[in-house]
Amino acid sequence: MSDEPSGFPESFTDQAKRFWELRGGRMTHVRKEICEQAARRDCPFTADDLWREIRKRDQGISIASVYRTLSDLAKTGLLREIPRQGEQCLYVSMEHGSQAKGHLICKDCKQVISLSADCLALREGAVVKALGFQSAGMNLRIEAHCEDLRQTGTCGRCEAK
Repeated sequence: MSDEPSGFPESFTDQAKRFWELRGGRMTHVRKEICEQAARRDCPFTADDLWREIRKRDQGISIASVYRTLSDLAKTGLLREIPRQGEQCLYVSMEHGSQAKGHLICKDCKQVISLSADCLALREGAVVKALGFQSAGMNLRIEAHCEDLRQTGTCGRCEAK
């Protein structure tokens, strides 16, 4: 939540508003509240996480509205959706996640670590090109078990949370 750029989260909500207006929709009070809360998040979150936070201030916002709005925000590119096997998707604000090309998900504690090494895009781009395609984007998800936890029984990353 720190180091927020000037005009933040207004730029996020303004872009979302344009998305809906171009499709004949509008920025409702509910959508605005969801956008503002999603934009402020500096770590991955689920729809349920966001809904519980929003309900502290507005009991009238339904979980269905949160899911629909988050789906739209992912279509705009304002959020990145991170699917997790057998669990709810995680969402990351691209304002904070910037140019992360992928995510590592700990199978033990469910922590999500952004991967933004330039070599990921270069390597995957070369593979795509060699197959005769032009890349339109990449969303790498790596699921792994913590080596420290396996070897020592504790994980410094999990304890630091």
